[in-house]
Amino acid sequence: MNISYNRNKLLNRETIKSLKELGSVDGKLFLNEIMKLYICEADKLLTQMESQINKKNFDDLKISSHTLKGASANIGAVEVSALSSRIEELSKKTDDSNLQDLYNALNECYKLTKKELENLIS
Repeated sequence: MNISYNRNKLLNRETIKSLKELGSVDGKLFLNEIMKLYICEADKLLTQMESQINKKNFDDLKISSHTLKGASANIGAVEVSALSSRIEELSKKTDDSNLQDLYNALNECYKLTKKELENLIS
């Protein structure tokens, strides 16, 4: 199964701009903290998801993928959010037919997104 995502539009720049503006006086510092928290949480969630897929633990996978979907959407990581949503839908159906391929695509997409986020906060 070929799973695609747009490598050129991993991040929604408007969402990131809005987050920076939320920090008003020191938007860059606020943005840096938000992104660091996201990266830390996303790393944990991806590790959990891999284990949950291997164990066919659909209930926990549904929660982890939903959490990653929302966190990613909140910081503008649109492609990670979309792939997480697809995993969430499969876990609701207890359908593991494409879960590993989807997870692999999600993991690859997240690594590229993480690199972009780290470039933003460096």
